Amino acid sequence: MNRHRFTALAACALLCASVAGAQTDAAAPFAGAPARLLHLADISAEHIVFTYEADLWLVNDEGGVPRRLTTGHGVERDAKFSPDGQWLAFTGEYDGGRDVYLMPAMGGEPKRLTFHPGTDQVIDWHPDGQHILFRSSRGHAAGRTEFYLVHRDGGLPVKVPLDRAALGSDS
Repeated sequence: MNRHRFTALAACALLCASVAGAQTDAAAPFAGAPARLLHLADISAEHIVFTYEADLWLVNDEGGVPRRLTTGHGVERDAKFSPDGQWLAFTGEYDGGRDVYLMPAMGGEPKRLTFHPGTDQVIDWHPDGQHILFRSSRGHAAGRTEFYLVHRDGGLPVKVPLDRAALGSDS
């Protein structure tokens, strides 16, 4: 783990401790909440995104009061910053299905990128910054998960040539 990632994750831990006692409207859901409820964090050069109460939240990497990015009727999780820090890919669960979504990192309207009845779960961004790596059992009769790439502009996903995969990153 590089020094910047370690520093940002430490800042996230401090944020969790400080926000738990915050009494502002923006952080009202955090008042008195145990820090262990903040999970699935990712960091960019300047921000940390995490899941809390099934929504995505954003905070500066130095700490502060987090800002809720999503407030929809579904569950948002597994958010990952694009390599340039401008976009968030995340797994959205709306109407019973889990799919890959994209939105600007500072907030905005999510765009659905996959349309499959099975579970599509965001894993990471491809280093080119144009594709999102996700796992799915869509192509396997026994339900084993495999990696796919989908372009951030949408289109049909392309299977990554691996027999099976669950977690990983591309470098």
